[in-house]
Amino acid sequence: MTETTDTRIAVSIDTFVQIQRDRQLLRELFWTLQQSAPDYLPDTFRLDFVDESYNYHEGEEKPLTADPIAELYPSLQSSSPGFAYFTKGDPPVVSLSFYIHVGAGRARFHGDRAPLRHEALSLIIDRDLANSASKRQRLLDVVKLLFRTCGGFFGRLGTGRLMKKELIGWGNARRLVVGNIEDGLPPPEWGFLLGPDYVKLLGAERLRLAPCEVVHEFGDRSYMLLIAENFESLEKDQRLLDERRQRLVEHLGSEFFSYVKEARPKTVLPQFSSRTT
Repeated sequence: MTETTDTRIAVSIDTFVQIQRDRQLLRELFWTLQQSAPDYLPDTFRLDFVDESYNYHEGEEKPLTADPIAELYPSLQSSSPGFAYFTKGDPPVVSLSFYIHVGAGRARFHGDRAPLRHEALSLIIDRDLANSASKRQRLLDVVKLLFRTCGGFFGRLGTGRLMKKELIGWGNARRLVVGNIEDGLPPPEWGFLLGPDYVKLLGAERLRLAPCEVVHEFGDRSYMLLIAENFESLEKDQRLLDERRQRLVEHLGSEFFSYVKEARPKTVLPQFSSRTT
């Protein structure tokens, strides 16, 4: 997840759709928010770019117009890679962002590693927007709308405080356990969104019986799994978080999780099975 801090809630939605190049998707994305979730609708945008020397250039922040696509779409067809940021409020209480890739290719800033073969939309919100059961449900409804609009195949929900860390070396030094979805599932934080491809891979019955406080089927054979209804209960109790996380991993199968160390190869979506790093 990008731009996340301990005090915010982060959602990342992975999709095979090229967001920046799909004018209809962009239009539907903003129309959906305007009609169904105006409290999450951004009011400003900024496009940042990286030049040939890998210097980062922050773009000018501009207000979103009544018809944002007319201005946005040409700007997104850039010859330079970068990021598109859409925010609501000052300081921002809602932030949507996605990567801007160059041309038809999907090359990214991954050094010698294989480029990613999917896109991602990130949603970062102030935790005050989810500080009650009704507000959390509102957030989850918005997330499902975004997931369906973008044709998501996977999504993750969490906070900086829920990111898995491991001890390294001596003392109390810790590092984040991070991974690429193309290599397997990441550590569960608050929960997952699983599109039809993952439902087929993992099995609908296995998902329906997942040891989670929230198991919800929505849209076209997609599932939302939350290991706790309230993410704050996990933040307050590390032992509970570890226990719930482990139960879900064991139930779904450790072979699906990239961060679980084991000798056998990981099981990933067919689209990623030939990935080389």
